Order: sequence, then C-alpha cells, then structure tokens
Amino acid sequence: MLILRVMPNQTTEAVAIRAAVSCLNEGKVLSFPTETVYGIGADPRVATAVNRMFTIKGRDEGKPIQLIAASWSQVEALAELSVEEKRFLKRFWPGPLTVLLTLKKGVCLASRVSPNRMIGIRITPDPFLQRLIKRFGHPIAATSANRSGFVPATSGRGVARAFSVEPKPDLLLDFGARPKRKPTTVARIL
Repeated sequence: MLILRVMPNQTTEAVAIRAAVSCLNEGKVLSFPTETVYGIGADPRVATAVNRMFTIKGRDEGKPIQLIAASWSQVEALAELSVEEKRFLKRFWPGPLTVLLTLKKGVCLASRVSPNRMIGIRITPDPFLQRLIKRFGHPIAATSANRSGFVPATSGRGVARAFSVEPKPDLLLDFGARPKRKPTTVARIL
C-alpha cells in the first residue's frame, strides 16, 4: 500500500487528488478520510474493483456498500428521486446520512453496489472529498476502513494498522487523525 501523507494545503491536496483519481481510474482500491471515519473506495462501475474492496475488508457477500457523491447532480444522475424525497434530503445533505434509493433505468453499476437496483448514497460535506469525487467525475463506492467486525479507522495510522497484511488498499491518503464520530447513518424513505 502506497501511503501519501497529505498536509492541509492546496499543493499536496492537488497531488493527492491526482493520485487518487489515477488509482480509481486504474480499477484500484483507495483509502481516504471522510467526514466521519476513514473509508476504502473504488469505482462502482468496475466489478473487479468493487469485488476487491469486499476481499480487502472481508465483507459478507450479501452486504451492499454505499456510494459517496459530491453533488446533487451526481445523485440525480444515478437515482430516482421524487420531489418530496429531494425536499426531505435537502435538510440532511450534505452530511453523514446514507439513503436507500432506486437506481435509474439504464445506469450500470457493479451488482454488489446496486443489488435489486437499489443504492445507498449520500453527499459528503467534506471539502477535500468533494473535490476528489468531482475530479473523478462519478460517486465512489465506499465502506469504512476496517476489516469486517473491527472498529473503523479514524486516522491514517489506524488504516495502515488495520491493513498491515495483504490484502490491502493500493493507496492511502493519510490526513492524520479525524475527529471521533459515528459512521454514517443508513435510512430508507417510505
């Protein structure tokens, strides 16, 4: 796992974004900070990359993963949203609320991301992650950075410890420690 330590300034953040987008475009797995905990992610359109996320995490086959978007337009490109759902979600997004929505007809994602044509998606409020996802041009398939059954990592060092042996992500964007917060909440609007 290549570790890229990122200092909060435009130069190193720009380098980190270029490296992350390259990693995602190559069908590799990335580890990155979110507004809650560190995550691991991949291009949700590339089944081999998503499958590798499951292998790295040791995730159960039947547990889907979420998508992290940078904007409303990215959500609307993938999901069917009623006016009422959008009005409701505007109170919580951007933020750590993942909502289950129906995938639009004609949109192709890895089956593990959209079982039964449903997706879990949220819009991140994290400025760096928004820039990364906008540059990538598509939401990222993501899950918390930890082996299944263990506590999610809240620092780059924690990610490196969690994935000290193979399999592990290809690239870690290490921003240091994140404030301790609960992972995202998952909900379905009825």
